[in-house]
Amino acid sequence: MCHSMSSSRKTQRWPLCYFYNMLNITFVNAYVIYCFNQSKSGSMKKLARIDFLLELHKQLTVAHQRSRLLNPRIRGELRSIIESILEIQPGTSKVPSSTDSRKHVPTFCSYNLKRKTSVDCSSCQKKKKNWSQKKKKKKKRGGGGGGGWGGGGGGG
Repeated sequence: MCHSMSSSRKTQRWPLCYFYNMLNITFVNAYVIYCFNQSKSGSMKKLARIDFLLELHKQLTVAHQRSRLLNPRIRGELRSIIESILEIQPGTSKVPSSTDSRKHVPTFCSYNLKRKTSVDCSSCQKKKKNWSQKKKKKKKRGGGGGGGWGGGGGGG
């Protein structure tokens, strides 16, 4: 069953080969469980394997697509495609809008650092600092005396 309908792609990376193989095995197992449950419940309407895989794909990606709609920087064309897939009326998805899109100095940041940010704190609505942007101190170039190639500075 894995070879008749496969999710694997041509790749040179062995971890991806393992991942695609695990996906194939998971899809086959899910379909076998689905068929068993359908026959046990007495329902004669059973989806074909391709229809089952497409329905499984839709159900597994809905949460990610909804989270993509919350991104305010997503392109309009992509937004309309996702809205049509999720069957949402265009323009009704709630996008968090920023009232002031200019960058400001964060409240927790010293003014001598002058690091600007456009990220708001969710609780106080003030601009917050990205802590990964800490100011790095320059190392002093040390050396013993005169320049040159050896670094020792001794005359020779």
